[in-house]
Amino acid sequence: MNILKKFRDQPRWRIITAAVLVAALVAGVTVVALLPRSTGSNSAVPSPPAVTAEPTRTPTPTPTPTPTPEPVAPPTADVAASFDGWSQDNETDTASTFTAEAGDAPDGSIALRLDSTNPAENPTRRALSQTVPVIPSTTYTFKASIKNTAEIDDAPGVAVIMGAAAQGRFDFPKASTKWSEKTWTYQTAADETSLPVSVLSVGPTAETRIDNISMTAAGASDNLLANPSFEGFDAPNPQITNTSLLLTTGEAALGVSWRIPNATWTVTDHAGAVVADGAVDLQPGLGVISLQDLAGGYYSIDIANAENSNDRLQSSLAILAPIEKGVSATDERFGVGIHLTPAYANPERVAAEIGFSSVRTDAKWNAVEKTPGQYTFPVETDNKIKRYTNEGLDFLPISDYHNPLYDGGVTPSSPTGLAAYSAYTTEMVSHFDVPSVEIYNEFNQVRMNKGACGLTPECYLPMLKSAYEAVKAQHPDTKVIGPAIARHDDAWLEGLYQAGGLQYLDAISFHPYDYSPQSGPEFLEASLQQANERIKQYNGGVTKPIWITELGWSTAGYSEQDQADNVVRAQTISLANNVEKFYWYNLVNDKTDPADHEGNFGLVRQRSETVPAFAPKPSAVSQAVLIRKVSGKAFTARDVTGIPGVHSYAFGEGSSATRVAWSPTPTTVTYAAAKPVTRTDQFGAITTLTPIDGRVTVELDGHPAYLDGALSDLQ
Repeated sequence: MNILKKFRDQPRWRIITAAVLVAALVAGVTVVALLPRSTGSNSAVPSPPAVTAEPTRTPTPTPTPTPTPEPVAPPTADVAASFDGWSQDNETDTASTFTAEAGDAPDGSIALRLDSTNPAENPTRRALSQTVPVIPSTTYTFKASIKNTAEIDDAPGVAVIMGAAAQGRFDFPKASTKWSEKTWTYQTAADETSLPVSVLSVGPTAETRIDNISMTAAGASDNLLANPSFEGFDAPNPQITNTSLLLTTGEAALGVSWRIPNATWTVTDHAGAVVADGAVDLQPGLGVISLQDLAGGYYSIDIANAENSNDRLQSSLAILAPIEKGVSATDERFGVGIHLTPAYANPERVAAEIGFSSVRTDAKWNAVEKTPGQYTFPVETDNKIKRYTNEGLDFLPISDYHNPLYDGGVTPSSPTGLAAYSAYTTEMVSHFDVPSVEIYNEFNQVRMNKGACGLTPECYLPMLKSAYEAVKAQHPDTKVIGPAIARHDDAWLEGLYQAGGLQYLDAISFHPYDYSPQSGPEFLEASLQQANERIKQYNGGVTKPIWITELGWSTAGYSEQDQADNVVRAQTISLANNVEKFYWYNLVNDKTDPADHEGNFGLVRQRSETVPAFAPKPSAVSQAVLIRKVSGKAFTARDVTGIPGVHSYAFGEGSSATRVAWSPTPTTVTYAAAKPVTRTDQFGAITTLTPIDGRVTVELDGHPAYLDGALSDLQ
């Protein structure tokens, strides 16, 4: 029975619980009486008593209380589940989830967790419901243990609805971070013989837990609700249940859903060394593996059925320092390419967790303008983009490629086609309300451009000029980026600059896939220096920002370690050479075949049935550490050394500076330093370097390292 649409108009149950606490503070007063000494009867006037000065008292120092450390929350794990005895109503509400949680239940092993992003005004919500036979005109007492660990000021948007017409409603008050028991009552009507009971969200809520819910009749003790502690549940298994595998230091844990008695597990680091192992009890069907003691790094875990070692679950994972509040919003240099394909099943959270500030993808013209001058943006595309922006990520759309309504369905080049393309670009900028737009993608290669005019810069300029003027007329603050050509094609770029293209660009973008199979990213140093000089040549001696809107290395041609190294080396060199934004290509592997070149540029792997989160490749961790180390710090200097191949780049100044350093050929260098220096490897492991005679010694190889502190005089 669906009772949920009616409850919003019903009177709220209001239960006010009051407690009066009285404290009395009694101050003790000491009275000292000075009495005359006793005298005989023949005495004359008695002598005044002798007064002895009291010694000066030294006040007892108040001890400084030792700070009580915040208790570490027990690791928990949850999995989407259905619950015995409870039906799930309104399952079309995908914004609300009910999960079974293990690790911190007050009764049994499992608690119910409820999360929802639905606004309060949404009348249709997912609910857990069951119907209970009742006696008319009878009072029933309900109790439930609740807990909420989200950082919210208001009460969680969770309620229990009672009655076929939602006559009764109990709104959960603000719950503490510790389990607390709440009680309320319901009076059945004179003709009421069955009572629907539903647990649901009535507004946005996060991390709300419910357990041990009971319903008893007056004068009775039997709980009338089935599966009141949610111990009976059904969930996918075997499965690593985490929705994210980018975990946080001090809090890291993995959930395992598996209907076996127990399993053993082993964790190895990026070098293959075993760093942790243990066993997990899976009797409830869901267990927790605590990794809270592991330091930051890239790891792999192997979980084996204790009774059959051929049954295994395996995944990679990352443990990262928490990203500082506002980092992704303030450091705009780091972006990533995405696709709107099935391989990208909601990866927006992992993009934000890595620390990216922006995503780049196609905004295809032919999907929007089906009738000349009429624009209908696909709802599915809008929803996908909105999920990224809800995570705080900007959207850089690529206005591409062609439309069957114009110029025969190829890249536009006629006045009519260019005008239509520019009108669409402007409409798209308005629709998505974006800070920047990129004009076409890789115009200089025939795979992307089959237009009648051709691939030359002289053919691109009319498109750029028309789109620039149309966008700026309505959105003067929106940045126009281009030409987004394949490779650093200097001759092509010079042709565009000679024709006057620089006046229609706020930043110059290109995709410098100019490396050879043997080369690393170090070629970018000379390439970008030349690109800046070329811009100055045609821009009055002044450069313009460069955006690398696509560059990456596929793990089908390079090792995963190579990719992880190149993430840092390429972006560091770029930021040191006037690159304002760098978009790594790309976020998720497009294919599951590890030999597919185009399908393995991702920082993370696709989801699977046994690992439904995006498992990181080493490059994801390397990227995340880079962002955390240099975020908010401008490039300040490249350290000069006579040692061939050594790269050392300073971001920030003085003692707050961070250096990114490496050498493709292993070598030893020293820096002048007055104080100890913190060294962080590319995966986040930290060591301290102590100066000897005013210098610290650093071993460098092709794996970048970060050096924090005041350093100088590299040798």
